[in-house]
Amino acid sequence: MVDILDAFGAASGPERLELVRIGATATMVQFFTRDGDRGRFHWEEDPTVSSYVLCPGIPCPLCFVHEAPTDAHLLPVLAVERKAVGVLMVSLARGPASLGAQLIPHLRDEGIQDKLFLLSRERAKYSVEVHPLGERADRCLGTIKAFTTARDAGLSLLTAFPNLSAQELADVPRVRAKLDALGGWTPPGA
Repeated sequence: MVDILDAFGAASGPERLELVRIGATATMVQFFTRDGDRGRFHWEEDPTVSSYVLCPGIPCPLCFVHEAPTDAHLLPVLAVERKAVGVLMVSLARGPASLGAQLIPHLRDEGIQDKLFLLSRERAKYSVEVHPLGERADRCLGTIKAFTTARDAGLSLLTAFPNLSAQELADVPRVRAKLDALGGWTPPGA
């Protein structure tokens, strides 16, 4: 006899996470941990990508064309409307309007899991509103437990971002045009 859960794997949470995007309309999230990951990212605006991508390190074609990477801390959060764990990207940039500066006082709060955060952004200015979590709110404890299990098994928050090799990044049309304009770029191992 074979247990079907053994054959297909028990429900253990997501294999890939989604980035929680913050715009002019408030995004509702709940924090349940301060433990996250760090990474270096480039914003790639080419329509084929249109996302932050992981910096592949030296030799990175975007660094080669003088597009500096952004260092960021990644935090898992419960995206309230989706009822799913997502990844919140918090730039390490400092300043009163930065997301990190506004979150830090709240992240020190031991009762953070009982609060609802409304995050919004106008250009580079973030706004953070904090409210008590409503009595009837779905805390999605099963979803968080499944995420925690997957995280303990090695799930990285970096899965929320395209992980293109240096060569794949160089082949993105906008990047290729910039590389060609500079006279080329030597891919790793060439």
